[in-house]
Amino acid sequence: MQARFAPSAIWAHLRSTYWFLPSVITLACMGLALGLTVVERNMWDRDALPAWLTSGGSDGARQMLAAVAGSMITVVSVTFSVTIVALTVASQHFGPRLLNSFMRDTSAQAVLGIFIGTFAYCLVVLRTVRGDGDEYERFIPHVGVTTALALSLVSVGALIYYIHHVAASLQVSEIARRVSRDLLRSIDRLYPQQLGDDAEAPENPPAVPEGAVEILSTGSGYVQRVEPDQVFELAREAALVLWLSIRPGDFATEGLPLALAHPPPANPEQFTKALNAALVLGTDRTSDQDAGLEWQQLTEVTLHALSTGMNEPFTALTCIDRVGEGFARLVTRRVPSALRADERGQVRVITRRHRFPELLDEAVDPIRAHAGGSPEVGKHLLVLLGRLAQLAHGDEDRAAIRRQGELVKDSMERWLKDGSYGEQIENLYRVVQHATRPV
Repeated sequence: MQARFAPSAIWAHLRSTYWFLPSVITLACMGLALGLTVVERNMWDRDALPAWLTSGGSDGARQMLAAVAGSMITVVSVTFSVTIVALTVASQHFGPRLLNSFMRDTSAQAVLGIFIGTFAYCLVVLRTVRGDGDEYERFIPHVGVTTALALSLVSVGALIYYIHHVAASLQVSEIARRVSRDLLRSIDRLYPQQLGDDAEAPENPPAVPEGAVEILSTGSGYVQRVEPDQVFELAREAALVLWLSIRPGDFATEGLPLALAHPPPANPEQFTKALNAALVLGTDRTSDQDAGLEWQQLTEVTLHALSTGMNEPFTALTCIDRVGEGFARLVTRRVPSALRADERGQVRVITRRHRFPELLDEAVDPIRAHAGGSPEVGKHLLVLLGRLAQLAHGDEDRAAIRRQGELVKDSMERWLKDGSYGEQIENLYRVVQHATRPV
C-alpha cells in the first residue's frame, strides 16, 4: 500500500520537525537581508542616514557581520546539543512516546530559527559589502549591519529564554500540563456536543448478516486518520453496508480485515483498493482522530514513575490528576453517532467510537496493576473515580466507574487491615459506591 498523506497529517508531521519552522524563519531573514540591501542601495540617501545607523567603513562592517555570524553558528551547535540532551532525558525518564510533545514545541523551534536566521542574514549582507579598493562600486549596508546587531541582541534574549524554557519543560508538572492541554483540545474536537444538547437519538446499529465479506488491509501501520466522507461515498455508490473493524489509533495489519461489507461488492479488488485509500497509515499514533493517545502518554509517564528504578509516587499522583481532568471533561460529552445514513435513511457505514468506559479502563488498569498496592496511588485513584462519579450521567459510565472502584479497592486489600489507611480507603470507596448507585 502506497503512503498517502492527508493535509492534516502533513501539517501534524511538519509541526513535529525541527527543520520546518527554522527553515521558514531562515528564509524570512534572508529575504529581509536582500530587501534591506536593495532598498538601501537604490532608494535611501545614505548620506542622510542618522549617525546611529552608520557602521563605519567597509572593514568594520565586514568584521561586525563576520563576528555575529561566527558567534551564531557556535550558539546553534550548543543549542542543538542542549536539545538532544533534553530529548534523551525526557525519553529515559518519561517515556519515548512523549518525544513528539517535545518535538512539537514551537518555542524551541522558533529559537533555533532565530539563531540560524541571524547567521544566514549576516552571510547575505556580508557579501554585499564593497570597499574603495574593490572592483565594484563602493557600498556599505549601514542599515543591514545595524539590523544584524539588533538580531544578535534578539538572539541573546532568545538564548536566555531557551535555557529557562528547557529547564522548565523537563519538570513533570509542565510535561503533564502540556499533554493535558492537548488532551482537552482533542476531546473538544472529537466530542463537541455536551450531554443534554438537542440531538437525534442514535439508531441501533444493524447486526452483521451472514454472507458479509471481509475487506482486507493492503498495508500495515497505525491508523492515523479515516476519511469519513470518502468511506461513506464508497459504501453509498456500491449500495452496501460497511462495518469498520478498525478506528484511529488501532494497528492495521496487512492481510487482516479492515471492515465487513454486505452485500459483497461487485468488484472486490477495486473496492478493497478504494477503502484502503481512505485510510492514512503511519508509524505512530496521532491525535488527529485518536481520542486515546494523550491518555496513553499520561499513563506512560505514570508507569515510569511507579517503576522500580524510578519509584516516584508523587510524580504519578500529578499525572493521575491530569488523567482525571481529561475524563472529567469527556464524561460530560455526548459520543457522536457511529452510524452514517444516506438521504433515504439507509445506514451505509457503522464505525467504532472511543467510549468513556473503555478509555477509562485503558488508562486506569495499567496504573492500578503497576501501583503494587501503593496506598497513596490507590487513594488518589479512588478520589479521581469519586469525582468522575459525581459528573457521570449515563448508566454505562457509572457502572464503569463503580467497577474500577471495586478493582482499586481489591488491589489494596493488604492495606485495608491498616487502621489509618484502611479507614481512608473505605471512606473513599463509599463515595464512589454512593455516587454510582443505580437511579
